[in-house]
Amino acid sequence: MFRSKPIVEQFVENSKKILITTECHETFILRTGSKGRAFGRCAQCKQEVEIFGIDRAVSASGLTTSELMRKIDVNEIHGIETDSGHILICSDSLTENAVEKEAEK
Repeated sequence: MFRSKPIVEQFVENSKKILITTECHETFILRTGSKGRAFGRCAQCKQEVEIFGIDRAVSASGLTTSELMRKIDVNEIHGIETDSGHILICSDSLTENAVEKEAEK
């Protein structure tokens, strides 16, 4: 028998709808080295890089905190937000952004 409606829209008497949801968990490993440096894998760069906290990233880049956060939001700089709300920043993307900024001047 041919049915004119998609199978999702068909209603069969005494049928039940089942909603399936999934959860995704991601693990981020942060290694600390000498002199308080931290290293982790940047998902966008696909390599291990030095990771900065927000204060160190502001100092290293010369950007204000709000400029830095805006660049993270538009993916110009790679950032990771932890479950506890801390922002970790990829030093390679921060350096690349600074080089591009200098080239524009």
